Amino acid sequence: MDLINEMLRENPAKEVELSSSGRIYLQPRTHVVCKDGFTASIQASAFHYCDPRTDNAERYVTVEVGFPSEKVEEWMPYIDGNGYEPTETVYGYVPVYLVEQTLMEHGGIDYQAMKERR
Repeated sequence: MDLINEMLRENPAKEVELSSSGRIYLQPRTHVVCKDGFTASIQASAFHYCDPRTDNAERYVTVEVGFPSEKVEEWMPYIDGNGYEPTETVYGYVPVYLVEQTLMEHGGIDYQAMKERR
């Protein structure tokens, strides 16, 4: 299964220029929504905690996840810092297979709900 990499390819990182400063940054991808309502941010680019640390790679081995709608015990070893609420922080270099496992436990990705969030 390569659910995460497929989802990232279908929703590539997009550069956005801030008009007042001229600075270019990447627009975050839409949060993933699962069929049972679970949500999380899944990001991968040169600016995120992922491997490879590049924009729009063909295949990521690890990704940055963040702000899940509920605590995911399997992601806790990857939490960014100590003392943060598990739903209010990011998790760096989380193996793709762990993210996919979590999404499947929540019924898989609800692509229609994700479209509605854009």
